[in-house]
Amino acid sequence: MATIRFVIFINDIAHLSTDNTCTCKLYADDLKLYTVLDANTDCWVLQSKLNEVCKWSKKWQLSISYTKCSVIYVGNTNCNVNMTLNDNILLVVDEVKDLGFIIDSRLSFDSHISKTVARAFTRANLIHKCFTLRDAAILWRDFVFLNVRPLLEYATCVWSPYRLGQIKHVESVQRKFTKRLPG
Repeated sequence: MATIRFVIFINDIAHLSTDNTCTCKLYADDLKLYTVLDANTDCWVLQSKLNEVCKWSKKWQLSISYTKCSVIYVGNTNCNVNMTLNDNILLVVDEVKDLGFIIDSRLSFDSHISKTVARAFTRANLIHKCFTLRDAAILWRDFVFLNVRPLLEYATCVWSPYRLGQIKHVESVQRKFTKRLPG
């Protein structure tokens, strides 16, 4: 019952203002505000939305974790204004982890791909290390269904590699794993 009440409370925040200058996205208790910044006046519009979020949180007595809040500028735009929440200056970052993948300010996903491939290599090596049985079918099934491929395929519709180097980097996990299979 408490989660239903929380969802009712939190859904209010998406409808703070009726103008279309700033977009609000909400997933569970995770809120994203974004807008196009053409001039410094747009930075002030975004700051006013952040102020509305602060007022909303005080009204409903829901505290905001300022250490988990940050600002990321995508593209060449950079605002010279410090964004704040309740007089706490928000940290400007070059990349942010969201729903399991890393988004950087250039939308290249290079960091996400390299970290995902490193984790996939670790899991693939563990399969070879942990199984004393050297049946290729069992090892392959574990690679495909349980451990490695789901990790490599998670949210690919968002971060799908398009450059040849990225594609080869992702495919190198499977290539190396199959070379170690018996037969």
